[in-house]
Amino acid sequence: MKKLSFQFSLIVAMILFSFASCNHSKENQIALHGNEAYKHFSYKKAIKPKKELVQTPDYYTIPIPDSILAKFNYGKILPVDEAYKDGDLVRFIDSMKFAVRNKNFAFFIKHLSDTIFKGYATGVPETPESFMQYWMNDRGEVDEMFWKETERALSLGGRFLQKDEYPFYGHDIFVIPYLDFPWDISDMFLSQAAIAKQVPVYEKMDKTSKIVGYLNYDIVSVNYEESGIEPLFEGTASVSFEKMEWLKITTLDGKLTGFVDGNYLYAPLGLRIYLEKSHNNWKIRGLSIGE
Repeated sequence: MKKLSFQFSLIVAMILFSFASCNHSKENQIALHGNEAYKHFSYKKAIKPKKELVQTPDYYTIPIPDSILAKFNYGKILPVDEAYKDGDLVRFIDSMKFAVRNKNFAFFIKHLSDTIFKGYATGVPETPESFMQYWMNDRGEVDEMFWKETERALSLGGRFLQKDEYPFYGHDIFVIPYLDFPWDISDMFLSQAAIAKQVPVYEKMDKTSKIVGYLNYDIVSVNYEESGIEPLFEGTASVSFEKMEWLKITTLDGKLTGFVDGNYLYAPLGLRIYLEKSHNNWKIRGLSIGE
């Protein structure tokens, strides 16, 4: 009787061990197959597939062929200023520059459109009042970034938008600066463009280091991590060029890599000024920074 009891206990123990081993084997199997494990809630946070740890877009790691770049001006955004087409516009832009030099915020408030576009990430209504609240603190002081970014943008030329270009329809819209990034070969968060010719590319973050090449209005991919800068991301509300003293860049054809003085680059999410002509008067229809 005791022998039968011992055999029965042994059988139960073997069954339990086998069941535990089976579960352990399944857990190991799930752990080894990340894609499968990610479907299970219990592993969703603990295990991430290796490919998800590095999400570098193809256009950054793989050079874009010249045959494709040729369709987009070889990855360059050449400067243009179409303001000369409208004398009133030239005078209005000159007045804006004068207001910036004198830090005359009242000029901007006076010339705002009834609805003022400020960018998707700002989270404020499209009203002149919200525009003031966005750029001013509770003491009535204007953010210094406003003056620096606006002055920089106004120093570059601008272009007229086509009637069907988003976000404006049916109006004469002039956008400053002129940069129009082709999204087929560039990215809103990882691209910037040189705003001058013969911009030196250095081997290191040091202007005394070796110059490895030059940019001539080229679109480049930016490696923010190696630049020591927090990368831009979806929902970015502000982009200050002053925070980008040095940027690690690679040309779209992959032939040139190095460091560039951030003053010579402009980001797609940098400040954009939209001017609207309504009833023969130019007004500020949008002034957005970030996404």
